[in-house]
Amino acid sequence: MTARVSAWTNSRRLQACRSKSFTPNFPEVAAYAREHKEAFQRYVARLAQEAGAPAQLAPQLSILAEGAQTTAAIAGSTDAALQARAAAEVLIDAALSSRTAAAD
Repeated sequence: MTARVSAWTNSRRLQACRSKSFTPNFPEVAAYAREHKEAFQRYVARLAQEAGAPAQLAPQLSILAEGAQTTAAIAGSTDAALQARAAAEVLIDAALSSRTAAAD
């Protein structure tokens, strides 16, 4: 599955999507959106650090949250948030248990 996801993220189709969504007509809006995203990622990183989780957990949770937000906006449903929460719990449990196992 990892190979499939990697192939998809490098596909021309996704590249075209990215070029459309990241070249807005309003640079000040893009700058604001970029800063908001970076602030959110810093916030999640701080929470992960305070929980004693490994550093790689923060970007994983950020991507999960951003995907859920986008999916919810497109689908008009909160189902994505519920699924993302369940996935986040698995990621957090795995990260914290691996940290605990490494300390033992």
